[in-house]
Amino acid sequence: METDSRKIVDNILSDMAELNDWISIADATGANGKNSFDATYDDVVAILSAVKNFSAVTLGKLGGGFHDLPDSWSPREIASEVFSSPDPTAEMMEFWIRELEDPQR
Repeated sequence: METDSRKIVDNILSDMAELNDWISIADATGANGKNSFDATYDDVVAILSAVKNFSAVTLGKLGGGFHDLPDSWSPREIASEVFSSPDPTAEMMEFWIRELEDPQR
């Protein structure tokens, strides 16, 4: 799993460009060398911390459409939510990363 924040975001952006779409946290772990089924809490925190710290991307959640999370979201709180689910990988699929230049759908 990639650990450098800049490379994590570069890998996320590359994956989005290849797919021409937003990607979930599960996809982001894969783009950074770790299958989402094998991803740990710390892996997800690393992904989310990189997303939070770079202005090129943002995190949102599905639920009656897609909604960007408020600026106050915490990588550790989101990771805790993911791993408190009976199916963490499915929960990772509820959170999506998008480029800030990409309008909400």
